[in-house]
Amino acid sequence: MEMILRNIIIKMLNSTDVMVILVSKIMDKPKSITYFTDFNKRLFKYTPEKDTFTFAYDKDISCIYTKNQCTPNADLNGKEFCITYKGEIAVATTNIKNRETGECYKANSLTSKTYGYSSSKSLYIMDLFTASMVDQTGYYIINRTTNSTLQFKFEKEQNECLYSLWMSTFSM
Repeated sequence: MEMILRNIIIKMLNSTDVMVILVSKIMDKPKSITYFTDFNKRLFKYTPEKDTFTFAYDKDISCIYTKNQCTPNADLNGKEFCITYKGEIAVATTNIKNRETGECYKANSLTSKTYGYSSSKSLYIMDLFTASMVDQTGYYIINRTTNSTLQFKFEKEQNECLYSLWMSTFSM
């Protein structure tokens, strides 16, 4: 019965008559691969190339999250995400084993954005219930304490610049 119900839910999500609503607000279709949880604490994956929603994993993994540390209830085995008891998404930096603790990232609030680097070497920008893969080429300067982008204030008197290297060509 669960498999039939899961197929019905996925078919409903892929219908043109269904809108995805996130915490009482309509969400535009993401431009990159995006994971999100629903009120049942299920993890979904949206793939823009196929314009489809699927369950991210056959069986979701829940975890306890405290201060950038996760303790999952099962081995992650290459899975990037676990779900907290509140239904929030946490991204793991390594393959954490069942009942062991490892480094992971989670946003602090629905309105704050945080960056998480996953065990599959993907970078995600996250809020509490969504994680969108960052697929734009560029440099992302992240504060390791807050896992958010650094805030810079440049004064006219300062001589500061950011150098980048791209295919043996420096730019400023």
